[in-house]
Amino acid sequence: MEIYLPKDIFKMLVVHSVHEYPFEACGILGGEMGASQIIVKSYFTTKNVSSDPYREYLIDPWEEIKILRFIEKIGQNFIGVYHSHPEGGQYLSEKDKNSMIPEICYLVFSLRINTNPTIKLDAYFKKDEDILNLPIRIF
Repeated sequence: MEIYLPKDIFKMLVVHSVHEYPFEACGILGGEMGASQIIVKSYFTTKNVSSDPYREYLIDPWEEIKILRFIEKIGQNFIGVYHSHPEGGQYLSEKDKNSMIPEICYLVFSLRINTNPTIKLDAYFKKDEDILNLPIRIF
């Protein structure tokens, strides 16, 4: 399984992650999910309502419901969530792993600004009890 991410959406997710720095940015992804590929077609930035936005993210449930309804209305599927790890790795934290919904992709941006500025992206997918690291094709 691979994730197909349009270059313009990738750029906007990076912009959102940088804009929210030093907090974790977060949002919802819409698109199509097939047996061998996940195609990102839309993204929705959300507010991080976590009590510790420096170290974790939490999407407001009401905002999430509104976005999921809109995604359905435009004929897409809820395919995933993205968030950033400011000054951290692109790995999943234990909290991230424990809160994962099966059959949904998770994009994690590692955003380093203070030392050696870099942005890295990884994708994860929970299948049964396994967490898979998926390849990403930016096009």
